Amino acid sequence: MPNRAQLLDVAQLLSAQAGWPAGTIGTVVDALDDHATVEIADEDGETLAILETPYDALRVVASPPDEAERRLAV
Repeated sequence: MPNRAQLLDVAQLLSAQAGWPAGTIGTVVDALDDHATVEIADEDGETLAILETPYDALRVVASPPDEAERRLAV
């Protein structure tokens, strides 16, 4: 699945999950076979929630740069 969320991707919830509305933004902190663990944090970086979310309930909105991009930035 090419658009499946991966570790450290920023993802948006496509449906309400554990009391968090669709549209909530979080960071994938673990990518397992059948679901992603997503951290929801406030603007200060404090964790508000950890959600186990099916991949089909997430849309990737940003990905961390790959190793080649990081080397070019230095």
